[in-house]
Amino acid sequence: MRCNGIRIKYLLELKGYSLTDVAQELGGSPQNVCNVIWGRSISRPVQQKIETLLGMEPGSLEISRERKGSLVRVA
Repeated sequence: MRCNGIRIKYLLELKGYSLTDVAQELGGSPQNVCNVIWGRSISRPVQQKIETLLGMEPGSLEISRERKGSLVRVA
């Protein structure tokens, strides 16, 4: 499944987890987890933990490196 940071964060929150929870379970920093889900860095342990928490098959999460979201302009 290909996901961007917004989608990953949303899916984690649906399951009752925050980025801080992921970081604490791995003994790392929330900033590191944030960098991974936004595609700024790569960490296999972070990706595996997210897959586990979301109930996904190992290796099935593909993190999108796209930075652009949909923008709405108000005139």
